[in-house]
Amino acid sequence: MGCLIRGEERHFRIKQVPTAFEDGSDGLTFIAEDITPRKKYEEMLRISEARYRGLVQSSGEAIIGMIPTGISSAGILRQSGSAGSVRERSSTSR
Repeated sequence: MGCLIRGEERHFRIKQVPTAFEDGSDGLTFIAEDITPRKKYEEMLRISEARYRGLVQSSGEAIIGMIPTGISSAGILRQSGSAGSVRERSSTSR
């Protein structure tokens, strides 16, 4: 659930818990968890993945991801007709 608080968009996850009151009547307790930071990180990740996908799809070269211990993954663009296709493989070398 999203809402504006002091002009800033915030996102909450709402939980509903059955509750018994002191007089014996049934009720509900609502718990709101602020998940705004998680939503922001999810959006940043979505944008980053879209940029990477665009880079791989428009490149005519191999793209290799490196980590300090060696190659972590490689993407190779192969042309097939007018549209390219990406073949990815992962490996580790030490």
